[in-house]
Amino acid sequence: MGRPPLKTYLDRVAEDPFEWGTHDCALFAAACVAAMTGMDFAETYRGKYNSARGAATALGELGAGTLLMNPLIQMIPKVGLRSR
Repeated sequence: MGRPPLKTYLDRVAEDPFEWGTHDCALFAAACVAAMTGMDFAETYRGKYNSARGAATALGELGAGTLLMNPLIQMIPKVGLRSR
């Protein structure tokens, strides 16, 4: 049995510095989901900004905080995730 994909991803990026638009909070979380599901909902947003202001602008233009959640919520029935 191989290594879990999330563990592989976490080991690979463990030393990567925080960088807006490539390795920030939202994109890190999206990459973790992608490692587990194979679906990267943030792919089109990577590299679109390079500052906190740019991130805020992108979130405002792309969904005001729903940037990642809408696709994830829609995915729940498809991959069998259950809420508690």
